[in-house]
Amino acid sequence: DRNRRSRCYHRLLFGMSISDIIGSFGLFLSTWPIPKGEAYLAAGNVESCIAIGFINQSAILCTPCYNASLGVYYLLVIVRGWKEE
Repeated sequence: DRNRRSRCYHRLLFGMSISDIIGSFGLFLSTWPIPKGEAYLAAGNVESCIAIGFINQSAILCTPCYNASLGVYYLLVIVRGWKEE
């Protein structure tokens, strides 16, 4: 539904879900992107290590920001009676 996707709440949840998925993928990769010989099951190089570090750090920063935004949204809707229309 187009109306549902345009609502602020659904956009915030969608953004947080995407951030969680990306962060989970980075954690799933675990030690694979680390240069060979540095850790158990390491098979990557310096560039892959930097890339996965950037992805993990981005997800670590984005998810709490989306969570805080949802908190502000709930505050506005429940306490202040804010409506999106």
